[in-house]
Order: sequence, then C-alpha cells, then structure tokens
Amino acid sequence: MMRTFALATLLSTTMGQTTCTVSNILGVCIDTAQCSGKSTPGLCPGASNIQCCTDPVCNVPGVGTGTCRQTGACTGRNYPGYCAGPTDLQCCVQGGSSPTSAPPPGSCRYVTRAEWGARPPQSTSYMGDNVPYVFIHHTAGAECNTTSACMSQMRGIQNYHMDSNGWADIGYSFLMGGDGNLYEGRGFNVQGAHTSGYNSVGYGVSFIGDFTSKLPTSGAQAAYFRAVNDCLLPQQKIKTSYQMYGHRQPGVTACPGDTLYPHIQTWPHWTSGSPSLTANISDIADEDGPCRDCLYL
Repeated sequence: MMRTFALATLLSTTMGQTTCTVSNILGVCIDTAQCSGKSTPGLCPGASNIQCCTDPVCNVPGVGTGTCRQTGACTGRNYPGYCAGPTDLQCCVQGGSSPTSAPPPGSCRYVTRAEWGARPPQSTSYMGDNVPYVFIHHTAGAECNTTSACMSQMRGIQNYHMDSNGWADIGYSFLMGGDGNLYEGRGFNVQGAHTSGYNSVGYGVSFIGDFTSKLPTSGAQAAYFRAVNDCLLPQQKIKTSYQMYGHRQPGVTACPGDTLYPHIQTWPHWTSGSPSLTANISDIADEDGPCRDCLYL
C-alpha cells in the first residue's frame, strides 16, 4: 500500500525560507535543484519546483559529512550553524569525531587563506571596526558543492582578481561555498575591492556561483548568517545597526543575481535604496574601478 504524506505544517520563516515537516522530519522549502537531500512535492507554497527538502547534506570541517536533522531526531552528534532554517535544525554526523574536533557552537569558524592556498597579497590597506555596511555579491562563475572544489574556486577567483583585474588580492572579504563553508577572503579589518565607493566602510561577502536563475544552497546561505552573526557582529567588525545591500544597489551591475537579489530582501538588515554615506572618492580611485569587476562580481 502506497503511503501518502500528510500536508506539511508551515512552522515559520527563517532566513527567508519556510520550514516544513515530512513524517515528523523538519525540512526547508527550497528549489529542488538546491536540495541535496530528499524533495517532497505538494508541501510548500509557490512554484512546483519549491518542495520540502529534508535531510540535506552538510559538512562540518574537521569532523565529516552529515545531514541536517532536528536535534531530537539525530542519532549521531549535532553541530549547530551548518544548516539553513531554525536553530534546532543542525548538522547530524553519524559516528562523528569527538565534539572537541569541531569548532565550538557560536564561534567564528571559516576556512582560512592558508587552508585554501591563497597567494600573499601584493599590498594591504586597513579599515577600522564597527563599519556600517555589508554588501552581498555572487561571483557569477562556477558553483562548488565540495570543499575541494570550493578551495579550487577560491584560488581561481583570486588569480582572476590579481592577474586579470590587477588588484592586490582577492576582492571579497569572505565567501560562501555550496559545501556550507565560509571562506576567508581579505578577512577582518582589511579594505576590499568589492563595492566601488564603499570598500573602506563595509564588508563584501560573496556566494560562489552564478545566482541569476537559482538560489545558493541552504548550506551556503547558512554560512552567510554565520559570517554575520558569529563573526562580524560579536567581534564588533560591523555596527549592530549595520545595513545590508545587494551589490547592484550602489553599483551598476546585475550582482548578486536576479534570483538571489529579491531573496536577500527578506533577510535581516536589508535596506532599500543606496547607502546613505557619501561615496568615498579614494575608494572610487582604488583598485575596483568601473567594469573591471564584471566577470566575478
């Protein structure tokens, strides 16, 4: 006898995504193309390709690969901060290493420049703490869904920015991979080359891939929220009243993609219009001049 799933209970909207349940397993309503777990149709509002995704794959650096499960349904070890959705939807790793192998919950964790094989910068300009802005980008290049592929993409983006654009380093402050990891770009307190006119007053964070017609993976989106909530805010790198913008708002560009841009408008601190501070002339004359960022930004 074929089993029929009952209609999902729409629990809440977290990080711009609606949660759902399938046989008491908590899931998230996302595009089927972005679900690395099981997609169940008929349980989510919107287009037919928006389905309830349960047990998506997640990766905990230093521990292993798991699935995003509600904490009470995990028979392995839970690691928070690696899954999109509510806080009790965490990465469940079966037979995972000791908890000491993973970064502690709520800590700022990312793949460092040394780990992904970054070249040294040709020069470095610094900026202070408590800057007012966060700018969201996409690289407009290939997507990556494994750590090795994302590390390769990081090296390729840095090579392009330095060798083709003539910049001192990779342009972004941090990047989010489809594997769910956060990657260090220029890092903390270093002026980037991501948003002309605003590099000295904001952090530029970029999703690896082209999100013109689809959304980043749930893991990549969770990595963005870790960047803001576990790294930038606790270390007072951005103001608590920070404003978040898509790259197209202060610049003439399609970045961060026609599908991703309306999605980030549902996220905390997104601000309509353009940044209120007057564009910094030294930024405009800096290394991210008009259209030199067209391929990857």
